[in-house]
Amino acid sequence: MSEALRAELLKTRSGSAMIIMFGYAITLPGLLLYGGSSIGELRPLDDHTATHAVFALAASCTIAAMFLGSYIVTREYYYKSILRSMLMHGRSRVFLSKATAAATGGALAGALGTAVWLAGSWAVLRSQGRTFTPDPHIWQSATGILLGSALAGLWGAAIGWILRGYYVTTVVVMILPLTVELPLLLNATAVEKWLPGGALAGLAQVPVDGLLPVPASALVLAAWTSAATIVAGRLLRRRETV
Repeated sequence: MSEALRAELLKTRSGSAMIIMFGYAITLPGLLLYGGSSIGELRPLDDHTATHAVFALAASCTIAAMFLGSYIVTREYYYKSILRSMLMHGRSRVFLSKATAAATGGALAGALGTAVWLAGSWAVLRSQGRTFTPDPHIWQSATGILLGSALAGLWGAAIGWILRGYYVTTVVVMILPLTVELPLLLNATAVEKWLPGGALAGLAQVPVDGLLPVPASALVLAAWTSAATIVAGRLLRRRETV
């Protein structure tokens, strides 16, 4: 197990795709802020509320965590090296090692994205003539993003095992959250709060009315992740015989 895990952890922090994903985790909050109307919506807010609104965008780095988790699996199918890995380490060891690496890599993406966006939030607010005013809620939100990113990495790995294809999996973990779940979060929170993206938002304490409390959001996200992981494991046993 240790050898298989070391190999997966090495893959997690190596390669240009991983560097790009960590860069994506850092830049996505800013892209969402300046790509939409969010920056203009800060004007009527007080400094405390504006700080929470800007920092909440750090939750978007969980999308990078999802992709990272999926890529750990799908790149092996893309390069047709998955059977070799299973022959070397065993099917169960590969599955567990990739899950561990996905959670670890996801948490790392979340930690990096959150740390950088703390500085980014200060810079954004200062550029608007505002004062960055963190409070305990900000640190609770950061903790939620870190936990959510670890679970997002697991979720991405499970989707990778289920779909296997690199491109279709990338669409599911990177495009759908922005094109489907984000609009639902803003316009149909009663539905979205039960979906993975809404659970992540609740865990990160994104300031959107109608989200579930943090403990309930954590349970919903854990349930989705557990269910997907169980399905992935069963499909793996059925598909790959080594």
